[in-house]
Amino acid sequence: WAASASKAATFRLEDGEVCEISMSGLIVADDERRLRTAVQDLIQSQNEPVFGRPMRLCLNSPGGSLEEGARIARLVREWGIATRIKSGERCLSACSWVFMLGTTDQEWGEGDGEYSYLDREMAPSATLGFHAPLLDLGQDEYIETELAQQGYQALVTAFAEILSLSYNPLGRDIVDSDLVEFAMRTPPNSDSFYYIDTVDKAGRWNIRISGLEFPETINEYAAANACINATAWPNSLSRTILRNYVDGISDVERVAYNSTEDVYDVTIFSGYWGAICEVSASVEPRSEHETEYANSELLNVCTEGQYTNSCSRINPISIFPGNTRLAQLSTEEGRILARSLSGSPRPSQEIRLCEVGPDQSRVRVINVNQYVNIRSGPSLQDSIVARANLGEILAIARPGFWYYETPRGRQCALLCEQFTRNAVDRSLADQVRSCIEDAQVWQQVRNGRGQAGYVSVYFLERDR
Repeated sequence: WAASASKAATFRLEDGEVCEISMSGLIVADDERRLRTAVQDLIQSQNEPVFGRPMRLCLNSPGGSLEEGARIARLVREWGIATRIKSGERCLSACSWVFMLGTTDQEWGEGDGEYSYLDREMAPSATLGFHAPLLDLGQDEYIETELAQQGYQALVTAFAEILSLSYNPLGRDIVDSDLVEFAMRTPPNSDSFYYIDTVDKAGRWNIRISGLEFPETINEYAAANACINATAWPNSLSRTILRNYVDGISDVERVAYNSTEDVYDVTIFSGYWGAICEVSASVEPRSEHETEYANSELLNVCTEGQYTNSCSRINPISIFPGNTRLAQLSTEEGRILARSLSGSPRPSQEIRLCEVGPDQSRVRVINVNQYVNIRSGPSLQDSIVARANLGEILAIARPGFWYYETPRGRQCALLCEQFTRNAVDRSLADQVRSCIEDAQVWQQVRNGRGQAGYVSVYFLERDR
C-alpha cells in the first residue's frame, strides 16, 4: 500500500464501552507518533500512569505502510494495549499484524511485578484478513536497482520487527508460525486475503469473539467438540488431519460429580491420533493470574493423548464445530446451533412438529425476524445459496422426504416419518421437538425465483 499524509488514519476518543481509542483509515508514516500522543493525552487526563492502565484500541483499516504498522505494533505490544474490531468493521493487511499484538499488562500483586496476557477480540461480523507484504515501487516503468533493494530491505526489516515482537521465551508465541505461513502464501493484492472467518481459525490463533451468548451447561455434542478443539488448537493440527474427526468419537459419557455440575469424559480415536478428555461444563470467570484470555468465560478441558497431556481453560467457542462460520454465530441460525449444544432444559416453546407430510407441496417461512438462509446442503455449515423472507412461500422438492447430514439427523428423520403416522404419541413428540429445535432435519425447497437448496424444518410450516 502507498498513501499520502492527507489519507492518514484518524484517531479519536471513544466512550469506553468497547474501546478507549479508535484508529480508522490507511496506515501511513507518522501514525505511530500520533497514536502515542493520543494514548498519553488520554491517560494523563485521567491521572493514570501509561503502564498498568488498561487501554483498548479499536481498529478499522484496509492496511497501509507495513513499516509504520510495525512501529504501531511495537507501541501496542510494549504499552500493553488491547485490540478490538467492532461489528461490521475490518482490519486488513498491515492492520492485521497490529491486531495480533494486542495485549494487556497487569500486576501480579503489590511488589510482585507485572505480566502480560493476550487481549485481542473481534465481533463475529468483523473482518480480519492477512496477506504477504507488498513491495510498492511506484508507477515508474524503470527503477534503480539500489532503490529497489532499499525498498525490499525496509519491507523485510518491518516484518522481522513484527516477528520479534511476537516471540515469547516462556511459551507459545503471540503470533503462531503457521498463521505467518498462511499469510505469506496469500498474494499481496487488494482483494486477496487469508481471512479469520471460522471457529477453527479464531480458536487456533487465540482470538476471542465478542458478543456471543454461551449456554450455561453443555451436552455431549458440545463436550466432544471442545475435546477435539482443545487437542487440535494448541498443537496446530490441520483441518486436513481432522477432516474425519466426528467419526473418531468413540465414546462420550456424562459424569456427575454433584447435582450442579456436568462433566463429560470424551474418548476420541482415528487413524491419525487419539485423545481422552474430561470436559467440565461449569464455566467460570478467569482467575486473576491466568494469562491465556481476559474477561471471558472458559471451559475446563483436561486432555490425555498423543499430542497433549494437560488441563487448560479454553475459549468457549470450542463447543462449536471448527468449520462453523463466525458470521453465522450472531444470527438466528447461530443461536439455534448454540441451543443444540446446551445441556440446559429446553424452553417450553410451541413449535410445529414435522408438519410437512407427503401431501404437502408448499411451506411458509416462520420463526425468524427477517429471513432464513437457503443452504447448499442440510446443515448449518453448508454454504448459503439464497434467502427466504419471513412469510415467503417455498415449494417442496420432494414432499414426505426429510434430509440430514449426521447420524443423529438420520435418527431424527426416521422419527419424523413415525410421527406423521402416529401424532398422538407424546414421548415421540418430545423427541421430534428436540430434533427440530437442534436443526437436525431439513427440507429441500425452491423459491419463486427458481433457486433451490435446503432449509431447516424449524423455520417452516405447511402453507394452509
